[in-house]
Amino acid sequence: MNGRDLDGAGPGAARLRRRIRLSGLALLWERLWPALWPAAATLGGFAVVTLLGLWEIMPDWLHAALLALFAAALLAALWRARGAARPPGREAA
Repeated sequence: MNGRDLDGAGPGAARLRRRIRLSGLALLWERLWPALWPAAATLGGFAVVTLLGLWEIMPDWLHAALLALFAAALLAALWRARGAARPPGREAA
């Protein structure tokens, strides 16, 4: 397929551009999801501790330490995932 087919004004060209855009979004999601799993798991662990009410029964020093640990783990997971946010090129889509 040449570039003229994608830049044309025909009804098929708009449909093809839309499909390429959707394919690119699907590829972006396939890159992002595995990279964001650690961050999602960290947030899930925080939610479990919160919903079980464990913050209220632990000493203040442990509460502060765990909050710092969750924050550091979330930041580390997001830092590692930053490279996956690059959108795929038109050729990949």
